[in-house]
Amino acid sequence: MSLFEEKMSQLITNTSIAQTLFHSTKDEDRINKTNLFAHKIIEREFTIGFAGHFSAGKSSMINALTGEQLLPSSPIPTSANIVKVHKAKEDFAIVYRKGLHPVKFSGDYDFETVKNFCKDGESISQIEIGHKTSILPEGVTVMDTPGVDSTDDAHRLSTESALHLADIVFYMMDYNHVQSELNFGFTKQLLKYNENVYLIVNQIDKHRELELSFDDFKKSVHQSFLEWGVKPKNIFFTTLKQLDHPKNDLSEVKHIVMDSMKNWKEHLEITTERTLQKLKDEHVSYLEREIDECKNTFADTLSDEEWQSKDEILDEANRYQKQSSLLDSKVWVQSFEASRKTLLDNATLVPYELRDKLKQYLEAKQKNFKVGVLFSRKKTEEERMLRTESLTKEYSQVIQSQIVGHLKALMKQSLKDVGILTDEESIKIDEKQFNPSIQLIDDQVREGALLTADSVLNFSNAVADATRKWFVQETDQWKNQVSEQIKDIPEEQYGLADTKLSEYQEKALAIRSIEELEQNLVKFKKESSLPSKETVALAEKMKSQWKTEFREKEESIQPYDSTEFKENEMEELILKDLVESKAIDSFPIEQTIERANEVANA
Repeated sequence: MSLFEEKMSQLITNTSIAQTLFHSTKDEDRINKTNLFAHKIIEREFTIGFAGHFSAGKSSMINALTGEQLLPSSPIPTSANIVKVHKAKEDFAIVYRKGLHPVKFSGDYDFETVKNFCKDGESISQIEIGHKTSILPEGVTVMDTPGVDSTDDAHRLSTESALHLADIVFYMMDYNHVQSELNFGFTKQLLKYNENVYLIVNQIDKHRELELSFDDFKKSVHQSFLEWGVKPKNIFFTTLKQLDHPKNDLSEVKHIVMDSMKNWKEHLEITTERTLQKLKDEHVSYLEREIDECKNTFADTLSDEEWQSKDEILDEANRYQKQSSLLDSKVWVQSFEASRKTLLDNATLVPYELRDKLKQYLEAKQKNFKVGVLFSRKKTEEERMLRTESLTKEYSQVIQSQIVGHLKALMKQSLKDVGILTDEESIKIDEKQFNPSIQLIDDQVREGALLTADSVLNFSNAVADATRKWFVQETDQWKNQVSEQIKDIPEEQYGLADTKLSEYQEKALAIRSIEELEQNLVKFKKESSLPSKETVALAEKMKSQWKTEFREKEESIQPYDSTEFKENEMEELILKDLVESKAIDSFPIEQTIERANEVANA
């Protein structure tokens, strides 16, 4: 594989990654442009584009610059659409139609037939012409685009899309219509997407030196475009009628065209890389505009100050959402019980230190437990007391650190969630004492159990379970009291909660909408240079899809059938006559169409 092919292969991979990211944010403009760009890369097509007024002489200029009759001298009826010309293995013309299969004219075809076939310019999107004997290098395409003075939006959009992807663009103007707002506006827009733009002022043979010196005329043209912020690569002044005109820049323009064709692969590598970067830059601008538009949409809902404290706003929204549902006492009870269970289940109630104390305590409870020889009874009882006190102290410390503090915080939060936490209630909760007695532990001792590793483990688990049950029982009374308090909340407080909920939900929606768009921007910037595995996989599918579309496009081309064309033309004429006839009102539409088909097949 040549270095050029390697670069094109890598470029189509990078393009498919960009297209995958464009799809993820539904950027339709970039998606459509990138589809066209991908086919350009697949076809290895270097394009020299021409644009301008209908009367600027684009077709004649193309023929003069390339040194051959690439385009017919008489206008094509579909000159409101794109015409592409390139070297080919055979002479042909392919007419691409909207919603219909392309039609190919091959061999020694008559171009007049093509023109007649294209008389309905509205249904034609593009004409591709292949010349077997053309001097154009293989891979180079010359493109003539619709006149910019067309009033048809579809023509204008097709022109812009095609020129954005051209590698070099020559924008032609009639001498008499140079300094028009249309020229200034179109070229300014064109330069946003393609920096390889040259301007040509044609038909300078119309200039009258006595009225204005040519040098002053040139200065005024340059100055006018500059004032509009239009900075092309250069502005040329040409005439095809007086080739020896002293101010004719035709040879300079021809040199640029010939040089670009000679080194088209090198130029294509540069321009396609720029185009891809341009598409990425456009997408960043698109995402930034979406963020700004979203902020403007929510300007009355979310102030700049609130956006700066968005985390607090989201917390408030969640609180009011929770409060609205918890005003139902049954829901509040279920919520508190669930939170309490989670807290108790996650508490580490028997850490290593406490388990060791429990083992010593269980050992002291054994009937054969004995300390010392002399005065052993007294010493044994003292040891039991010491172990009980040590266990009680350790157990209390674990309970306070693992449960009590967290449980009191939960109780306060449960009141706050429903909007009934007061300073008084907060103090009452702080003053509550949670001190399970040593009796709770003593009750878990199984009489007659031997001191083994399993018995110590079972004893520890029993103490933990009993402790959890104790806390449930101790807080159930408080839970029931709060439940009754919730039932007594006035209805107006319900309405206030709903109002606050609605207000903060709108703010939360605004924040999440803006955050989502900002995340899209961050993701694009990150994955453009370092795509994720998922993006790479989707990009591979995109490449396959493009190649399939390219193949299907080639396979969909059908040869021109003159019989079919004449039958369709006859049917259109008959239907037109029938519509214009007064008698048409007396026939049902089905009979009218049937009659038209009969006449056409006669």
